[in-house]
Amino acid sequence: MVRSGARACTTQRKTIQNLIAALGVSILAVLVLVWIVPRDDREILPDVDFQQVADHAQPGYEQTLTNPDVPSSWQANQAEIRTGQDGVVEWYVGFLVLGDDRAQEFVGMSQGLGANDTWTYEKVDRSSPTGSIMIDGVEWDEYDYRDLDPDDAGNTLYSLVHVDDDATHVLYGSHSAESVQELAARIF
Repeated sequence: MVRSGARACTTQRKTIQNLIAALGVSILAVLVLVWIVPRDDREILPDVDFQQVADHAQPGYEQTLTNPDVPSSWQANQAEIRTGQDGVVEWYVGFLVLGDDRAQEFVGMSQGLGANDTWTYEKVDRSSPTGSIMIDGVEWDEYDYRDLDPDDAGNTLYSLVHVDDDATHVLYGSHSAESVQELAARIF
């Protein structure tokens, strides 16, 4: 005759063994799934046809939306019309400068339609111009803060601003002045 206490102990032991076995099978299944699921570790970069976005948006504005012809190694990752709290309409395009199929740097273009000084001041991170520069006969205010820590300056280590009759162009970059200047040369 088997006592009920011995039966309970045997049942508890089998329950724990079954739990351990189920846990082992589950872990094995997860490892198999991780092993067989293909992974692509390449950087996924959005590619936006900014020229098509500009062409589509243009009929709504009197000013010509800037639509520069950029090098093939540049890829737009965002293009849109924005309206700020101050009511200034902005045509924005963000570019990634590619090298070895990876983004090497960022260059942004903001065209303020009917922009005011406050809008411009905010776009250059409330900085003061450090000088001016002529690019293809067009004078730009220069904001050169490449000596700052990138965490402090963000995407605006180097900026250029040009104000004309109907728009204010603010160009900025995260790395080289050359890329920002190259964009400036392609605008006018």
